[in-house]
Amino acid sequence: MKYKILVVFLLLAVFTNGFSFVGWNPTSGGRFIQLVLYALMLYSVVNIKKINCYHTNLKPLLLCFMLIPFLSVIPALVIHGQDVSSSFYSTKKNLLYLMFFLPFLLKIKEEDMLKLFLYLGVAWCVVEIIQQFTFPKVWFAVRTATDEVEVEIRNGIYRYNTVGREFGLIMLFYSFVQYMKTRKRLFLFGFVLGLVGIYILATRQIMVASALCLLYGMFSLGKMKLSSFLGIAVVFTVIYLNMDVLFGEYIEKTTNDLTDDYVRFASYEFYGISYNEGNFLRILLGNGDPGRNTSYANEISKFEDYGLFRADVGIVGMYSLYGIVYVICVILFFAFCYHKRRYIDLYLKMYIVFMLVTSVMLWHFGYSYERISIMSCIFFLIDKSISRNKILQLKQRNLCV
Repeated sequence: MKYKILVVFLLLAVFTNGFSFVGWNPTSGGRFIQLVLYALMLYSVVNIKKINCYHTNLKPLLLCFMLIPFLSVIPALVIHGQDVSSSFYSTKKNLLYLMFFLPFLLKIKEEDMLKLFLYLGVAWCVVEIIQQFTFPKVWFAVRTATDEVEVEIRNGIYRYNTVGREFGLIMLFYSFVQYMKTRKRLFLFGFVLGLVGIYILATRQIMVASALCLLYGMFSLGKMKLSSFLGIAVVFTVIYLNMDVLFGEYIEKTTNDLTDDYVRFASYEFYGISYNEGNFLRILLGNGDPGRNTSYANEISKFEDYGLFRADVGIVGMYSLYGIVYVICVILFFAFCYHKRRYIDLYLKMYIVFMLVTSVMLWHFGYSYERISIMSCIFFLIDKSISRNKILQLKQRNLCV
């Protein structure tokens, strides 16, 4: 039944704080998130036999992403003196990976999940565009203006950091692939809309990584002909001639970052080497999630006052939290996708490449309810793509025999 996809939509709305709705109450909303998570856990336990019967491709890796973070409770206790209950409360967000199994239990079709992502991708891009003209009135934003803090403006763009870039990227890559195959205007519209949304996001690494993924997609489709090359040359010429207008502040900021003592590199060194002090337990299992109002949390807060954020250093931040064991799981995920690449749809391969390229700066695993809920649905799409294409290729081989 198509209405079942509404369950996924509602869960995404809850775990993303109403898609970063500015009217979301963090106190009552946070309690509701906990309640929904417990309900999802209960539903999974009740249906544990069905889950065990599903021979999904990604299940072993998803279980690792869900359970390995709880091993970090040990160093959090031994090294930082953080009690087990505080550590468990902060780490239990990883149990949201159970959301990966929900579409299987509800028998949601792959195409329905994809449509949901495309609709949300369009909505995210439209909201991003509209809110550039409504400032200071905004409806969806993580960064909003207060008496103490102003919204950052980069290259004339208000940076709201609205939740949903994953939807926009999936829509961008899917529209690109479909337009290159069909030349339909609808997909051209989706492609252009996605490009505008990513540009308005005003994050350099995401723009560069998206461009690389589009080039990868073009080569994978075998569309890099003379006409395509000339088209790309024209686009890059236009961009070059308007570099100051389109990317002036990005270039200036990058230059300043390189000439100054760039704090991101300091964060890499600190969380990747210095903070662990060579302790084997911290290297192996990490330091754990800081609990609320604990001495460990206060310690991390002091580091963040100096600009040292785990959130800024991607996989190094994951290593600092959950150790080398967790990083190995991340590497195994990319290795698995490479091994199964012939069975994964191109738009999803482009997104996986995006994850790989940006993993040194962005979190794609764990970190927050928002990230885990969205990624669980993307993992579902990858899993279904592998199963579907395996069957199709097997049928094609049988026909050739």
